[in-house]
Amino acid sequence: LIHDQLEESRAITILRHVFFEMSLLGTGILKGPFTDAKTYHSYDTVEDEEGNVDNIYVAKTKSIPSIEAVSCWDFYPDPNATTMDDCDYVIQRHKFTRSQLRDLINMPYFDEKAISECLAMGGNYNTEYYEDIIQTYDKQNYGEGVTSDRYEVLEYWGMLDFQTASLIDLDLPNNSDNELDQVQINAWVCNGKTLRIVLNPFTPQRLPFCTFPYEINPY
Repeated sequence: LIHDQLEESRAITILRHVFFEMSLLGTGILKGPFTDAKTYHSYDTVEDEEGNVDNIYVAKTKSIPSIEAVSCWDFYPDPNATTMDDCDYVIQRHKFTRSQLRDLINMPYFDEKAISECLAMGGNYNTEYYEDIIQTYDKQNYGEGVTSDRYEVLEYWGMLDFQTASLIDLDLPNNSDNELDQVQINAWVCNGKTLRIVLNPFTPQRLPFCTFPYEINPY
């Protein structure tokens, strides 16, 4: 079962990418695992009362685990932390097309109205200087700050103070009455709009990122 799930989630390809960045850049980053729904396409043979046989299309949905390889260039951890255990928060930077941003509407707890407003505002992705260097673009033509038709979506995993969380209709635990308490959340932001904000769904709560250094630097 585990082997089948790894094959279905393209784990071998994803892990190879993580190990490649670990060797090339010094650190590989793996995100997950999450639970995704996968649709299987099949046909069932049905015979009617007159003996006619027909094939009927049947779509079957199954829950499978999924993982993701996160590039070092899109990974912004707590700068005061030396390990993931010390991180107060992590931000992942996404570069989405219109179709990819629109597909978020079908994901749980995403705000359809906010996503539609972001789509109407147009692309907001700013090309960073290192992206031009990596892609060997001519900086005179593709300089820093150029806005394309892509969308920059920031995914935040980390702490939020209890007082602020209580103002945004989160389903907070009732066992806290201290305004200095914190809760761990997951929030998605684009064009100044909050696309999704929920409590961290993991039990126990954790940041869903694993980092793999090629060589450990104790300092």
